[in-house]
Amino acid sequence: DDKKGFKEGEAEKMLKKQFSQFQARYLARAQPHLLARPAPGAGAGGYGASGPPSSSTASSVAAGQVPSGVNASPLEGGDPGQWERDQRQEGRFVWNQTPQEVTVEINVEKCKASDLKVVIAARSLSVKLKGEVLVEGKLFDKVSGEDSTWHLDSGKQVVVTLEKIRPAFWDGLFQADSK
Repeated sequence: DDKKGFKEGEAEKMLKKQFSQFQARYLARAQPHLLARPAPGAGAGGYGASGPPSSSTASSVAAGQVPSGVNASPLEGGDPGQWERDQRQEGRFVWNQTPQEVTVEINVEKCKASDLKVVIAARSLSVKLKGEVLVEGKLFDKVSGEDSTWHLDSGKQVVVTLEKIRPAFWDGLFQADSK
């Protein structure tokens, strides 16, 4: 009568498998920046659960460079501040990001805030100084127009802070085809 129940170790395997599936689904939805990025040309718009990065991937990253898709947890030897220090220069502006927001800094000639026209929409950003376009394009992903802000710092730098709708790291400020 030992026919009832699971074979030894079978129930544990099933439970671990189910837990891994739920954990991967949660990470993909709530913390996509902790997962490896999809390969170029992969399915549109998602960050899939691809499992932990291999040690060869982590060791091949140059010192001081932000590894793509590697967990920044200090518990795993990562530096959570490393993402914020990764500034990218694109044309007339510099930008950096956290999972929740993007900061864009644009150096300008001495001016007043009234000389600027800044339009932050869900999918686009436009910054103009006296009618001249400084930055304009279709954003990499959606932002909250209500929670995003901008200010003029010392009359010489426009600082735009964009609040992301979906917490994730962007590959670029603008979509590749919008520049």
